[in-house]
Amino acid sequence: MDLLLAYLYDFLSFVFEKHAQDDVKRVIAYGPGMETGSEEDARIFIEAWNPHKAAGIEKEMQDRLRAFEEKSLRFWQPRGVAKKIVVKTGNLDSSEWAGMKEEVLANGLILYGHREKHESAEHMEHRQLITFSLATLKQNEKMKLIRRLYGYEAMKGSKKYIMPGLVEECGGKKLSSNSILVPAQKAGEIKNMLLSFKIAAQSKEVWA
Repeated sequence: MDLLLAYLYDFLSFVFEKHAQDDVKRVIAYGPGMETGSEEDARIFIEAWNPHKAAGIEKEMQDRLRAFEEKSLRFWQPRGVAKKIVVKTGNLDSSEWAGMKEEVLANGLILYGHREKHESAEHMEHRQLITFSLATLKQNEKMKLIRRLYGYEAMKGSKKYIMPGLVEECGGKKLSSNSILVPAQKAGEIKNMLLSFKIAAQSKEVWA
């Protein structure tokens, strides 16, 4: 599941590189494709704040999806992730999607946005998706930050010592080379670490 989540969050980061987040209310992964071992497609519903803008957002998302599929061939398929992503765009409160709302929200995983107060949040945890770039760091500083974030292994004689990083200590997960999913109350610790290396991070509120 962690690898699938990394794959989906990578797609989401790829989308938001070109598309403003202001028009997007929520992004929800749903359906049997989210179950461990399933060969079904990964389905993503992108909910627009304004139903009248949904068609335009849908076109942009399909364009970004085609571009992401090229990246997926190079990066994700060699890592064993060949699952196809299917994207739908709309507004769950509109009559067009009324029959689909229960299916999407019942077992859906919110990748971006939040649940409404009246919707069940059982088994959901408030987290932040933190993304960043290390492109400005020199190699020695980059390695120092990576070790502090993700930990490292060291050998002393015949013994191997595993030193945990800040992400693990905060109960977070490394999703990709430049993205971390962390409990919301611990996000500040990760951001402060990045700031100490003069790295400005971007973050999104998610429930997962």
